[in-house]
Amino acid sequence: DETMKEMGNSLHNGSVPAKPVFGKNHSDTCQWCDYKSVCMRNPGDAVRYVKSMTHSQCLTILDGGEENEEKLDG
Repeated sequence: DETMKEMGNSLHNGSVPAKPVFGKNHSDTCQWCDYKSVCMRNPGDAVRYVKSMTHSQCLTILDGGEENEEKLDG
């Protein structure tokens, strides 16, 4: 609930950074984005890197079986 409140407050305050995903099968995310004409994102701006994982690895992380933050951010 607290995360949802923070997200809502950020959106309401205009804080919506353009930080698309990047990684395996995600090198052209901006090409398909409906907001690319208003985003003002430039090549070289920050991105969120997506680590390639198997289905079972992902479920283990979501279950809390490993360090969630390190695995999802890596």
